[in-house]
Amino acid sequence: MRRLFASLYESAILKHPVLTLIALAALLTVFVSYIPDFRLDASADSLMLEDDSDLKVFRDIYSRYAIKEFVMVTYEPSGDLFSDESLENLRRMHDELIELASVDSILSILDVPLLKTSGVKLTEITPDSIKKLVDEGIDRNKARAELTGNPIYSDLLISRDGKTAALVVFLKTDEDLQQVSGERVGLLNKKHDAGLTPEEKERLAACEAVYQKAVDSFNARRSRDVVDIRRVIRPYNESARVLLGGVPMIADDMLTFIRSDITTFGVGVFVFIIATLFIIFRQIRWVVLPLVCCAYTVTMMIGILGCVQWKVTVISSNFISLMLILTMEMNIHLADRYRQMCAEMPDASHFDVITTTVRTIVMPCLYAALTTILAFCSLVSSGIRPVIDFGWMMTIGLALTFIISFLLIPSLLQLMPRGSGARTDGLQSAVTGFLARIPREYGAAVLVASAVLACTGLWGISRLEVENSFVNYFKHNAEIY
Repeated sequence: MRRLFASLYESAILKHPVLTLIALAALLTVFVSYIPDFRLDASADSLMLEDDSDLKVFRDIYSRYAIKEFVMVTYEPSGDLFSDESLENLRRMHDELIELASVDSILSILDVPLLKTSGVKLTEITPDSIKKLVDEGIDRNKARAELTGNPIYSDLLISRDGKTAALVVFLKTDEDLQQVSGERVGLLNKKHDAGLTPEEKERLAACEAVYQKAVDSFNARRSRDVVDIRRVIRPYNESARVLLGGVPMIADDMLTFIRSDITTFGVGVFVFIIATLFIIFRQIRWVVLPLVCCAYTVTMMIGILGCVQWKVTVISSNFISLMLILTMEMNIHLADRYRQMCAEMPDASHFDVITTTVRTIVMPCLYAALTTILAFCSLVSSGIRPVIDFGWMMTIGLALTFIISFLLIPSLLQLMPRGSGARTDGLQSAVTGFLARIPREYGAAVLVASAVLACTGLWGISRLEVENSFVNYFKHNAEIY
C-alpha cells in the first residue's frame, strides 16, 4: 500500500508540478471567496452546546421574561455626588444619552421616586406628591440616606457609600432578531426533544441563515451603539471618573480583543518565521518557500472556516499563530532533508533528489502530525463548546498543513534550479555540540537532575488550581475589569 501511494504521488504530483500548482491555485481561489464569511464571535451562543439542558431552560425562561439589553454608565465625580455641579453634569449626560437613536430609556437616581424624603403617607400618595432628586426643595441629605439605604437602589443605582451613581441605559430591542430567534429556539428545542419533520428541518435551516444575518447586523449596530455611548461620556471624564459596563460593551470589546490578538500574534509569528528561516538557512529560497506555504495554508483554513460558518472565539483566536508555527516546522524538516540529499546525491538528477527527499521524510512528518492531531483531538471530549471547536479547527488545520506542505513545496522545487547541499565540512553549531557532550560526559548527573525535576514537577502538579474568574482575565486598568 505504501509503495502504491508513493508511485501515485510521484506520477501524479512530482512529474506534473505545473498542473499541481494550477490545481492548488484553483482550490485556493474557491476558498478565498468564502473569506468574507469568516466570523469572530464573543456571544453566549459560542460558549454553549446546543443540546445543553441548562441552555434550553434559559432560553425558555428568557423567551417569557426577557428584559431589554442595557449598559451601565457609572459616574464618580471628584467632589460630592449630591452637589449642584455633580448632579447637573449627571443630568446633562443623562439627556445626551437619551437623545441617541439606539437608547430606549434610562434609569438613574435622577428618575426614581423618593418615598421617605417626600414625607407623604402611603394613603395620600399621588403622582404629583412623590418627589425626585431633581425636584426643587428636596432635602439632599435625606435623599442621600434614602438612596443608599434602600435595598432596591443601593449598589444598583448608587454605591453604598454614596460616591458613585449609575445610569442604566436600556437599548432598543431588535424586533426582527427577536422574532427569528424565538422561532429558531422553538425548532431547536423540538429537535432535541422529539425530533423534526423534513419540513421543519428545512425551516430550521432557513431560520439559521436568517438568524445569522440578523445577528451580524445586530452586532454591527451594537458596536456602533457602544462607540456612540463612549463618545457621549468621554468629555465627562475631565471632572469625574466615568466607566461603561454591560453585556453589549463586553461582547464588543471581546471582539476587539480577538481581532487584536489575531493581528498581533499573526504579525509577531510571521516576523519570527522570517528571522528563524534566515538564521537557519541563510538563503532567500528557504525563506520564501516556507512563507508561501504558510500563507497558503492559513488562507485556505480561513476560507474553510468561512465556508462551513465556523466562528472563531477568544479561545480559538490563536489558531492562525499555531498553524504558522506548525507549518514552518514541517517545512524546515523538508528543507533540511532536501539540502542533505543534495549533498549526498551530487550526481543524481533534481527529480531524484526531490523524490528521495519526500520518500525519506514523509513518514517522520506524518507521525509528528498525527501525534499533534491526537493531542488536539483530546479537546473534543472537554464538553465545552469553544474548546471543542478549537480542537476540531487545529485537527483540520494540521491535516491541511501536512497535505499542502508535501504538495506545494516539492512542486515549487521542481520548477527551481537545484539547490546547494548542506555543509559537509564537519562543523557543528556550538549549541548542538555542547548539548551532545553533556549526556556523553555527564550521563549520571543528567539522570539525577532529570529525577529531581520529575519529582518537582509531580509536586507542582499536586498544587495546581483551576481558576475561571472572568474578571481576572483582564488587566486592572481595562474597562471591563
